[in-house]
Amino acid sequence: MNIGEKIRYLREVNNVSQEKLSKLLNVAQQTVSQYETNRRNVPLEAFEILAKYFNVSIDYLFSYNGDTSNENILMIKVDDPIIREKIEDYAQYVIDKNKKEKKKIERNPK
Repeated sequence: MNIGEKIRYLREVNNVSQEKLSKLLNVAQQTVSQYETNRRNVPLEAFEILAKYFNVSIDYLFSYNGDTSNENILMIKVDDPIIREKIEDYAQYVIDKNKKEKKKIERNPK
C-alpha cells in the first residue's frame, strides 16, 4: 500500500469523512482526495497529525510493502469519543504550533 492508500484505508476504517479529515489537517476536502489518490504529496507536518489521529506510527505511513490488500494491517480503531476528542485536540495543537513556527520564520528569516 502506498501513502495515499493508507490514508484512505485509515480514514474509512475509522469512519472519518474526507471533510472531517480536511478540517483536522487544515486543508480543503479536495486536497485530502488528492492525497488519497497520490496526486498531491502529503506535507511532512501532516504525517504527525495523521499518525496521532489514527494511532499508527509515522513509519507505517511511509513504509511500502507492495501489498494492496488490507489483510496484513494491524489497526487499532478508536471508538471512544473522549479519546478521539483528545486526539483531535492534539492535532489542532500541532496545526496551531506549526502555524506559529511558520509565522516566526517568515518574520525572522535567516
